[in-house]
Formats: sequence, C-alpha cells, structure tokens
Amino acid sequence: MSCTPDQNALGLALPCASGIERYLKEKQENNVPILAPGEIWSAAYRFGCLSADLAQALNDKMMRASIA
Repeated sequence: MSCTPDQNALGLALPCASGIERYLKEKQENNVPILAPGEIWSAAYRFGCLSADLAQALNDKMMRASIA
C-alpha cells in the first residue's frame, strides 16, 4: 500500500504463494477453481488500514505463527 498527499494505491499479488504442497491440499479440497474457456471467476476482498502500532502487532503475531 502506498499513500502520498495526492495519491493512494494498493497492490495485490494473487492467487497465492503457498508452495506446491498447499496447492495440492487446496485442490483436493475443491478450493482451486478450474475454468473452461470463456468462464469467469471472481472473488471479493475486504481490506483496511491499520495504525503503525497495530500493523507491527499483527506482523509480530504472523511471524510467531509462521515459526510455530
């Protein structure tokens, strides 16, 4: 996310970066859409903005979870 006095931007990289093991698990659970030619798939995303303190606390929590 980038915020300047005259511009705001948000960048998303999709669909995921979870590695092949997680992809296979998600595919097995029917969570990977396979589209035929001409089909359309959509998703909704909800996001917001955190204060610097809350962002740091969330980052710390995610880092602890990734180590566990």
